[in-house]
Amino acid sequence: MPGWGLGRGPLAGLVSVLGAQWHDLPGHTAKADTFAEAVQRLSNEAPEGACLVGWSLGAMLALAAASLAPNVFSAVVAISPTPSFVRRRGWPYGLAPKRLASFREQVCTESAASLRRFIVDFNRGDPRATDISRQLMRQMDDLPSTKALATGLDWLQEIDLRATLPGLGVPVLVFHGTADSLIPPIAGRWIADHVARGRFVAVEGAAHAPFWGRTDFMAGEIRRFLCQQKAKTGTESE
Repeated sequence: MPGWGLGRGPLAGLVSVLGAQWHDLPGHTAKADTFAEAVQRLSNEAPEGACLVGWSLGAMLALAAASLAPNVFSAVVAISPTPSFVRRRGWPYGLAPKRLASFREQVCTESAASLRRFIVDFNRGDPRATDISRQLMRQMDDLPSTKALATGLDWLQEIDLRATLPGLGVPVLVFHGTADSLIPPIAGRWIADHVARGRFVAVEGAAHAPFWGRTDFMAGEIRRFLCQQKAKTGTESE
């Protein structure tokens, strides 16, 4: 599942190596008006035993779906995730709500320029930030409608998974760049620490797109994690 605004392109390499299937965010090929509807639709449409792989907003959707329907999913791979994108009482690791509201206004008036700035900003801190930003701009899908972009930002304003994740028994593998300035690594580590069966992988030097240039590494970690979980499940059932 892709992140906000960019579509399938940036994750295409990882999806190809894993032989995975796509589940799009609203405005690309999928349709949903609310986050709850999107979570329900994913839970209904996913094949039983599926492992969900999501980046950023896509990771939040994956975690919410696994929390709603743990019997449907075998595992979640969350790339650059957070339980809450904005700051809230007891959660200082997010964006100030006023900053997100301001960005939403910019997106509604100049979508293309706002998305380009967003890509540049979330790659800051990575030693290869300039190259990554250029590549992501080339790889991103056609610009979604302004309504779809605004809907995704409304989701980010709304979502708070802190209360539900501690009850999630589905195995969760978290990848997070150590230089991520959009969603700090402590947010991803919080998720890995608070689910029942979590593992955290710090991607050294990476910002918000830790998969860029690291497809083989991440695919290998994902396969290893899933094999370990399968082995544990087999042992427990004996």
